[in-house]
Amino acid sequence: MNFTMKFLEKYKKKKEKKKFLEKYNKFAVQEKIEIDWNKINVNRISLINSAVRKVLKHKDSCKYLEIGCFNNFTFNSISLRTEDKIGVDPNLGGNIKTNSDDFFKNNQNKFDIIFIDGQHEYSQCQRDVLNSIKFLYPNGFIFLHDLIPLNWKMEHVPRLQDDWNGDVWKVGYELSKSSN
Repeated sequence: MNFTMKFLEKYKKKKEKKKFLEKYNKFAVQEKIEIDWNKINVNRISLINSAVRKVLKHKDSCKYLEIGCFNNFTFNSISLRTEDKIGVDPNLGGNIKTNSDDFFKNNQNKFDIIFIDGQHEYSQCQRDVLNSIKFLYPNGFIFLHDLIPLNWKMEHVPRLQDDWNGDVWKVGYELSKSSN
């Protein structure tokens, strides 16, 4: 590779890095999350079912909404009657076959617990959170899945591999900095 080609490659990389930093620098933090996940015996199903028990201590029923059900693993593991659960997924799981935007446009129900595990992209997850807040009972719970990608491939949009969190971590970060 000649000098001109090397210079152009380096220039292109610097330009891409600058664009990248301009786009994502607002999300930069000094804090580092250090968690040994092997020592923690908690998962999404146990957290959601714990919230179900808490709701049922104060009410006769608990209304549950799951956005993005995939194979119904989580949906079927929530300890509620089928009539108290709504699962929204346009492809595989759930009991309502549509996307979350269309669901919320037509929804008239309120929920005690909402689990968001839909399209793993920042803008969609942000809309799902904002829409969920509108349909959440007071003292309700919203759970977000896939907030901690373990490497850059897991958070890259578009998807590069099977194990994928997408960039929904940005919603979690925004919420952590929110005053509401």
